[in-house]
Amino acid sequence: MTIVWTYELITVTTVLLLFLVIFSTWSNKFFRSICLIIGLFGLWLSMADPTYELTKYKRATEVANIPEFLISKQAGETDTVLISGFDHHLEDLDLLDSFHVKVDSQFYIQPGLFDIHYNDRVIASEKVSINGKVYGVSDDTFNVILESPDGEQIKPKFGSTELFQFSVEAPVAGLYEYKMMLIQNLDTVVELLPLQVLPARQLTMLIYTNRPGFEYNYLKNYWVEEGHGIIQKVRVSKDRFNSTYINAPSLSFDRLTESVLHDLDVILMDVEMWNSINTEERRVVLSAIDNYGLGLILSPGIEGARARDLPFNELADISAEDIDNVDLQRLTYSLANEWKTFDSGFSFGKGYGKVVLLKWGSTYRLILADKAKLYQNIWSEVFSEAYVQFQEGFVAESSFPTFAQDEVELKLYQTMQDDSIFLLDQKLSLMNLPLLTGVAYAHVEPQMGWNKLTRSTDRAEDWFYAFDTSAWKTWQQLKVKDRLLQLSSQEGKTISDVYMLRKTLPWWLGYMLFLIGFGLIWVLEKLT
Repeated sequence: MTIVWTYELITVTTVLLLFLVIFSTWSNKFFRSICLIIGLFGLWLSMADPTYELTKYKRATEVANIPEFLISKQAGETDTVLISGFDHHLEDLDLLDSFHVKVDSQFYIQPGLFDIHYNDRVIASEKVSINGKVYGVSDDTFNVILESPDGEQIKPKFGSTELFQFSVEAPVAGLYEYKMMLIQNLDTVVELLPLQVLPARQLTMLIYTNRPGFEYNYLKNYWVEEGHGIIQKVRVSKDRFNSTYINAPSLSFDRLTESVLHDLDVILMDVEMWNSINTEERRVVLSAIDNYGLGLILSPGIEGARARDLPFNELADISAEDIDNVDLQRLTYSLANEWKTFDSGFSFGKGYGKVVLLKWGSTYRLILADKAKLYQNIWSEVFSEAYVQFQEGFVAESSFPTFAQDEVELKLYQTMQDDSIFLLDQKLSLMNLPLLTGVAYAHVEPQMGWNKLTRSTDRAEDWFYAFDTSAWKTWQQLKVKDRLLQLSSQEGKTISDVYMLRKTLPWWLGYMLFLIGFGLIWVLEKLT
């Protein structure tokens, strides 16, 4: 039994004990003394309000609303949660770790579209590939259609019964909503696909090499076909250079400075040229990579050449054939885990920009006319590694799909220490302010539709999309089902099957004893 000893209760207890002692000396009647004790004890009980605990076994509880259940009395009396339906938030399911979970696996999930993957931020005229899956339909009774904002209907390619792919060309710059429709018999499920199209941008690349190279000719052709500009400066003798300009203004320089680099997006150099420029020039280039997103591409050139002032110069000796076998964890550089391998080399994120080290194996040096397409593919991959981060600029990244009114974490690229970011007119509270990486985080509750973000320093803008909570219902339910099945299959959970129930003695018990005790004393006094 548990009693809360307050100041008032201690005072009353003391007075009652004194009263009992005084009365005991006054009366030598045993029965009368017992009645007095009963009466005083009843009076004390009515004021003490004592509690006691009972051991109870927990039970299974069917739960339809997880947040309401967790704050209810039932949560403390439950060891097994029986989940009904899949209309739950994934975040709520993570709160059920302290319970056994059982799921009705036969619960109905409506037919629909799920597992959609595509790039929702593209450049005008860029090809957009949209991949997805269909759930809960028969083989020959459905169709999937993508409808563009101007009403054009596009049919997909099917890889299997449930896999499909659309290929569309991005329109002019703007914000768009495509409609993806699943048609089955007389039922149609419609989902929206937001697409942010950025204006086409001409990039300028400097090819600065110690000797001519036939592979650079293929590069120039590819780069110009993509609509970008080339500045090429190639050493043809000890003190002479040959300069070429395509889709770019002339640029005369004897050394690399901040003003020379200001209008460049990518620099391609062979390692010999990189080593021949002085230490200050290399520092300026690396600073531009960090601060302005410059892309630096290094070609090994002569076998065994090592790049100076870079932590990865020892990789220059690795052949293209060995690239898939490189153990990046063995590199001495402290950020080795940020290396990325791709078919034609290595890339490493540095500040806003990238450093790419190419691998030119013997296969790539045997160039025939019919291999021009191969070279285009190689250069396309190389430059996607080199300038993708700079091209995106100020970007707000969120998970897909994001829903209105939910708390969403945004990843904000190119956000500096003194920047203020606004969602509509509301200033965001930034976390992990970037002194070096240029990436910050913020938690927001977006409105349905397009949400505009603004960076205060230069009024740069970006948009992200939030869906109505009823959108992508099939996809949401499948995610919840997978998570519930994971929770229900977890073994080795140690969860107590009992709980302690605290109860209070009935309020009337004290008053009843008080009346019995003093009532008997009164009767005895009347009879004597």
